[in-house]
Amino acid sequence: MDVLEMFNSVRQLTEEVSQVILAFSLLFAVLQCFFGYRLLKIWIGLVGFLLGFALGYLISGALVDGKAYLPALIGIVTGVIFALLAFKIYLIGVFLYCGAIAASAVHALPLPSEEGWKVLGIVLCVLAFLAVGFLATKFSKPFIIAVTASTGAVKVAESLQGMSGALAENQTLVWLIIVVLAAAGMAVQFMTARGKRR
Repeated sequence: MDVLEMFNSVRQLTEEVSQVILAFSLLFAVLQCFFGYRLLKIWIGLVGFLLGFALGYLISGALVDGKAYLPALIGIVTGVIFALLAFKIYLIGVFLYCGAIAASAVHALPLPSEEGWKVLGIVLCVLAFLAVGFLATKFSKPFIIAVTASTGAVKVAESLQGMSGALAENQTLVWLIIVVLAAAGMAVQFMTARGKRR
């Protein structure tokens, strides 16, 4: 195998891997768009459990000699307690999560590439993070739904642009996809989250 064949093999593998990454990105964007409100609670609980398990396991493992199952059991109990606590202080997570995905969506918007636009983009990202994070804590359910549906729609459009060069050239169609998906995502989330308190 000469160098040119090896280079072509590496390039082909890189293209295949990037397509797989784009496909997963598209899948997660669709899930965020249509099920963001429900998934947020799952992620908050999962992060709380994992943090609690790690702390409980490590601390009890250092303090308890002998039985190997005891640190794992203490870790599980601590993980459950931390998961419950995560739901109680969940508004901090809501602020950070909604602010971060709003800033990420603003960053993904198709803006001109001149220097002044880059600075404006950074300012808009920071403002989006703060404003959306604050509003999400005040009006958590409707705001989480609106933010996850809208940012999911932006991320879907971004993933589709990476998969199709023709779509990347047609910004009108990109904006149409964003608006339609955001509206559909909000509708689905509001219908499936009826009766939920938060």
